[in-house]
Order: sequence, then structure tokens, then C-alpha cells
Amino acid sequence: MAPYILKWCIDALICDRSKPDHTCPSDAETYGWIGGYCIAKYAYDFFNNIREMPFVVMSSQAEILIASEVYNHV
Repeated sequence: MAPYILKWCIDALICDRSKPDHTCPSDAETYGWIGGYCIAKYAYDFFNNIREMPFVVMSSQAEILIASEVYNHV
């Protein structure tokens, strides 16, 4: 969803207000799209990090095990 909101933000920022046939969003709507993008991006990153938390312990234990086998020449 965040890429679509970013597209709408960019479209709102580069809208040519001199063309009479093209309606551009107001400044408040443009700032709203930018704020919405920030919220969506933050939420995506936050929930992605929450999703990865259970695997952090498992992957760190696997790294320790592999490193000990490599350095002990087992």
C-alpha cells in the first residue's frame, strides 16, 4: 500500500496547476498524502520487525553453532 501512497504523493507534488483541464489536489490534501505515506511506511516497518522477532533468537543460535563448528574444525 505504501508504494501507491508514494505515487499519489509524487503526483500531487508535481501537478501542473497552470493547466485548466487538470484538477490538482489542494496543499492540505498533498500534505495529507505525505503524512499518510509516513504513517503507512512506519506501520509496515514496525509490523515487519514484530514478525521477525521470533526468528532472531533462532538465527543467532544457529550462527553461534556454525561459528563454533567452523573455528573448532569439527
